[in-house]
Amino acid sequence: MSRDQPAQPELLNELLTAVRHMSLETMLLSAVVAERIGINPTDLTWLALIGPDGEVTAGELAELSGLTTGAVTGLIDRLERAGFVERKRDPEDRRKVFVRPNPANSERIEPHFARATEQVRELWGSYSDDQLVLLKDFFMRSYQILHAERLRQRVGAED
Repeated sequence: MSRDQPAQPELLNELLTAVRHMSLETMLLSAVVAERIGINPTDLTWLALIGPDGEVTAGELAELSGLTTGAVTGLIDRLERAGFVERKRDPEDRRKVFVRPNPANSERIEPHFARATEQVRELWGSYSDDQLVLLKDFFMRSYQILHAERLRQRVGAED
């Protein structure tokens, strides 16, 4: 099928179903991992926002997540008690607090995803460079659509 021909509706529906299944399995795997490491799935999701090498302020985390500052404080408190993040005051502005992952405990997460990550990398290795460029384009453009929709709904837009 050439690029200027529309895809068959059945194929588009099958692709949408496949993406939904992948998204669902990703969420379910994360829920299992969260349970195994002793935190709730939502906290694991927000921990991923900080990233393994990241550093954010509580305000930035509230902005990224869409949570209230009070909810972010509770999130940071839970993750700190569980040993996954640490707070560090800004030496130049003592009111500003940075939240960053605690590398020792963050390493408890990765082994639970290692096998799936390795298998997905092997799968990707079975595709040509052109196919990988197409997949990357698909995922990045899909991400942009979903990100924009999340932000739109967060502000309560109706259209």
